Amino acid sequence: MRMIRLLLAMTAMAGIANGQGVLLNAGDTWSYHFTTLDYVSTQSGSTDPVGATFSFTYSVNTYPPNLLYEVFEGVPPNGFLGSGTQPIGGMGILLPTTAWQDLEGSARFTVTDGSFVIESLTFTVWRPSATIPSSYDTFQSTVTLVPEPSTCAILLGGFALILLYHRVRGAANKALQATPGLRRAVYPGPGARRA
Repeated sequence: MRMIRLLLAMTAMAGIANGQGVLLNAGDTWSYHFTTLDYVSTQSGSTDPVGATFSFTYSVNTYPPNLLYEVFEGVPPNGFLGSGTQPIGGMGILLPTTAWQDLEGSARFTVTDGSFVIESLTFTVWRPSATIPSSYDTFQSTVTLVPEPSTCAILLGGFALILLYHRVRGAANKALQATPGLRRAVYPGPGARRA
């Protein structure tokens, strides 16, 4: 049982070794597509704010860092809205007033040097309220990215399950052998005489 606990702990450690986020190395391109955003609130105002903003958080894994981010109205490469190469903060990248009004869009990242871990993405859209005149609705979603399990974690998890199966099966066989008459009634085995 102690060995099983150790294997499960190793599997968990291997799974979290990469931490949160999606790791992108030099030459990698990764896209995220959303088809809806969460409703946040309706606010009154004589003028609507900017149509949409996009921001993301990341950490630099290796230097020198060089990351290109691009945003699209639909699925890349169609509907290009804007791009940048420098870190963005505050409100993020401001998009045209018509951007993402259908609450659908994409972000794409390309790394040319170094490596990055993209940790989270935030998409915000403002559009005129359909129910309250001179007001606008705010929609926003923040996506916290979780990496896929590493190959090592998958292999260790499979090994732990196989070991657990054999231990449980071995204990059941020992219990059957220790009970006189029960083995014959449950499983006569090869070569056993039939009554």
